[in-house]
Amino acid sequence: LFEPAHGTPPRPLTIIASATGVPRGFYARFAEHLARHGRPALTFDYRGIGGSLREPIIESTARFRDWGVIDTPGVLTWAAAHAEGRPIHWVGHSYGGFALGLAHNGHIVDRLLGVATMTADLRFVQSWRERARIMALVSIGAPAIARVKGYVPGWLNGNSEDLPKGVALEWGRWVMTPQFLFGDHTLPERRHFTRVRAAIRFASMHDDTWLTDTGVRHLAGQFSNAAERSFWPVTLAEAKAERIGHIGFFRNAHAATLWPKALAWLDADPR
Repeated sequence: LFEPAHGTPPRPLTIIASATGVPRGFYARFAEHLARHGRPALTFDYRGIGGSLREPIIESTARFRDWGVIDTPGVLTWAAAHAEGRPIHWVGHSYGGFALGLAHNGHIVDRLLGVATMTADLRFVQSWRERARIMALVSIGAPAIARVKGYVPGWLNGNSEDLPKGVALEWGRWVMTPQFLFGDHTLPERRHFTRVRAAIRFASMHDDTWLTDTGVRHLAGQFSNAAERSFWPVTLAEAKAERIGHIGFFRNAHAATLWPKALAWLDADPR
């Protein structure tokens, strides 16, 4: 929990939800930025990852769905008890952007900024080269290694955290399932997407090869009862950068360009 300076007027509590395999520490600079502007900010690790790994990773029973169905509601429950009546906002990176829709209590969030998040159906990727790369990595390579080693080493997907076997297997299956998790009929928690009433903005990086406009807009459509849905296509010129990619939005290099715009949208909450 990153706290503002003592005596700061109460502001919304902002929860920062990680991308797959990205540890909470990666978001510390962004959380500090929010705290400096009067917003308490909370980062956390999903089960089987970073500080939430309680056993040898080969013994972890975590599934991909558990991060949204179990961990996200747990974090929201904690936040509601500590927010002291303040609004709760959610900044979700990649997985973190749709995790809120799987939570039975996601309706308590007033504002959701989804960064590099989408319905990750492989069919939505137009480039056959990128489609082949993702399939080789997520749906073939990672599951095969998970079955042999009992987990997936973090270097394989470019992140710094190892993935539990159950996470990797379900991730690989969802990517190959039509409409991603929304096509998984063993996941009744899909219904919770319609309970989210937050104002939502989807930030998409121009050079993010994992992201597709079709996937972003499909995900937006699942939040069918959101107070509002808007889109922020982030260009390299806007960021004054040569590269942003899938995780770059949260790097300190964008503290003076992209972060103030994110904060301004969060601050637009009339409450």
